[in-house]
Amino acid sequence: MKSFLKNNISIIGYLLITVFLELYTNFIICGNIIIEKPWIFITLVLFITSVLYLIRKGIIRYYLASFIILVQGVINLFCIILYDMTGTLFDFGMFNLRNDGMSILENIPMNFNYFYVFMILLSGYFIFMRSLSKKETRKNSLSINVINYVLIFSLLLSNIIYIVSINDKKVDYSERLYENGNNYQKYGTTSNFVNELYKGLVFSETEYMSSSKIDSFIYKNVSTPTSYFGKLENNNLVTILVESLEWTSFIMDPEKYPNGLYDLTQDEINYLFPNLTSFYNNGVSLVNNYTREKTDISESESIIGSYPTGVYINYDYPNNTNPFTIANSLKNSDPNIKTSYFHNGFSTYYNRNTVIPSYGFDNYYGLSEMLEISDSYSSPTMIDHTKNGERNLDSEMIITCKDLMFPTDTRFSTYITSITMHGMYYERENLKKWYDKLDSIGALPKSEDDEMKNTFRNYVAATMEFDYALGLIIEDLTNKDLIDNTTIVIFGDHNTYYQGLSNYVKNIYGYESENYTELYRTPLIILDSKLEAQEITKFTTTYDLVPTLLDLFGIKYFTNLYYGNSIFSDEASILYSRAYDIFLTDKIFFSNLNNILYKDESVDESYLKEVEKKALNILEKISYINQIFYQNYFGVQVNLNKYISNVNNINN
Repeated sequence: MKSFLKNNISIIGYLLITVFLELYTNFIICGNIIIEKPWIFITLVLFITSVLYLIRKGIIRYYLASFIILVQGVINLFCIILYDMTGTLFDFGMFNLRNDGMSILENIPMNFNYFYVFMILLSGYFIFMRSLSKKETRKNSLSINVINYVLIFSLLLSNIIYIVSINDKKVDYSERLYENGNNYQKYGTTSNFVNELYKGLVFSETEYMSSSKIDSFIYKNVSTPTSYFGKLENNNLVTILVESLEWTSFIMDPEKYPNGLYDLTQDEINYLFPNLTSFYNNGVSLVNNYTREKTDISESESIIGSYPTGVYINYDYPNNTNPFTIANSLKNSDPNIKTSYFHNGFSTYYNRNTVIPSYGFDNYYGLSEMLEISDSYSSPTMIDHTKNGERNLDSEMIITCKDLMFPTDTRFSTYITSITMHGMYYERENLKKWYDKLDSIGALPKSEDDEMKNTFRNYVAATMEFDYALGLIIEDLTNKDLIDNTTIVIFGDHNTYYQGLSNYVKNIYGYESENYTELYRTPLIILDSKLEAQEITKFTTTYDLVPTLLDLFGIKYFTNLYYGNSIFSDEASILYSRAYDIFLTDKIFFSNLNNILYKDESVDESYLKEVEKKALNILEKISYINQIFYQNYFGVQVNLNKYISNVNNINN
């Protein structure tokens, strides 16, 4: 036994380190070391161990084992940083986002606990195992080699068979709701990474559902008009995705936002945010609206009303035919409507210049197009502030493009995605006039010793810039006599997760926090002179936007294509997050019903049953939406013709 240990010390060292790293990584991310289904990890480690055992020279084994430990450590560190930055688990689709992710990466929240432990273990292996491995002497007999080869093949085959089984596309959608834990808890961090590579590279195809089955589901249910149905028929539409907009940026509530706006009068709030407060006071304010997504997904949800799982539409299905989007639905109702999209960021970011036309927008204007328009004026109206490392100004986008955004010679549907309020929140030269305005009333003074106070100050200054842009929109629509027949929607794509600002302002740092779900409550406001000012307190989400607009514009729709409901209906929605793979209402937050992460004290058995019913409903819809996107279902002319015909029939 002593001889065996001496001659395999490099392998034993590898085994101890690799197991420790995997368990320690899971502890950092999930809070425990238990891996519920460790078979991928076990077969992977045994496979590598068998390969190392085949190598006779200890020094070669040492180098190979060192490299494998290094790779595992880097994978684990990547997964930890990804989770610390975004709260998400790694999936293969993220490779599509790598360039976009790097282009906005300004700060990496390094987890030094893991980094130091990993470096100590790796350095220890480098230092101590090198000399010990040189003393390893072993001659494998032919029979041992044959047994080892058989073992390697068996382990590899077992690993593949298991991965195939856990990625079986035939698994019933409802089982998702009752699984135990997330993929890291189930398989381990490294094993999930390997599994996602398998899925993305080998098992990317999915079994096609029959057209008859999809049709039966799509056309099963038709929307029930609310009392607001058709109230805004023939109106123009302006939808504004406001980057990182939160109530905390322009609403003072010391109880909910203890580190937000404070010591200000309402007159001072109105002075700093005249247009946002006007929207809030005069619009339909969804004060219990929530979102838990990334910008690209929130944007798509607000246009499509649904989203497939396991993929990113912008990259995986940018050329699909999508007749059920809000833009295409309006065009089907009114072929003369002008649909346009505007974003003062780079056109290729999130592959928008490719995917946006598939959503039904006839015109796309990104930063390069806006700069060309600006240069065509006698006095340029727009500067590319990205050259100075700053976000572009929303007000300059509005000044430059307002005649394209709000034409007077045709009905229009205009979608605007802002960028001014995008993190990170550092002091910016192009926001100086807004800092000066804050300082003029002594609001949010710059701190010498509290960086988070300065972070919030920078965020508020960016909000004031958007507020100014919003005022320019109202002014232009008013001057053109369009304000009374134009519906304006503003909503936040997600909370201010950059630099942990949302956590800081609300003093919410974990699932055990009181009112944890408040972390994801974001504004959604609809302003229209035909709608009375009101607050809607039922739970709503971005998914509700398309059904609401279809309802207001007098267009009946097939409800199974959309995850949400009209905000004016009696039905409240549930949020399912594609990016974070969680379910959310204002009272509960869970990855599955066996892993409820937060539950308000008012949640009882009756509420849980209702949540379960809604979650199962949305999961059923997801299983069909997945097929519609995977197949590019409406890209088949007969399916597209049938959809348009059926939509027209229910609306005649």
